[in-house]
Amino acid sequence: MRIFPDGWSEEVSAFAPAAIAARREQLWGIAATGQPPMLTHAVIALESRGDPLLSTEERVWLWRAFRVPVFEQVIEPDGELLAAECEVHDGLHIEIPGLSWNGYHVEMSPCGCGRKTPRLALGLPAERARSAAAYAR
Repeated sequence: MRIFPDGWSEEVSAFAPAAIAARREQLWGIAATGQPPMLTHAVIALESRGDPLLSTEERVWLWRAFRVPVFEQVIEPDGELLAAECEVHDGLHIEIPGLSWNGYHVEMSPCGCGRKTPRLALGLPAERARSAAAYAR
């Protein structure tokens, strides 16, 4: 992993990353160039605790822009991971027990990936189904 604190640049482009992790606004900026990088693995949208999670429309837009799976993580300002989305895309697994998640819907049922930890729900079930169908296109 390499960190580019100044954001997207010719240096990053020359590095040809397989995946990128960035704040939502940075991802919009990269995609808006009209020539987003040719990634092979994933886009990871980084959020702060208290920020809204990506909407279905935002996920579809990122998928169409980058053509790789979109994952989301909630991190502290120092980079500590608080919650992360798994490959099943059925919420963000809460990594640190005991934190307050006011404003989020916390799902307690087991995830399709097999983990039994609580997770932050990604929208309503019908919205998640539409999102999965959009990824398949």
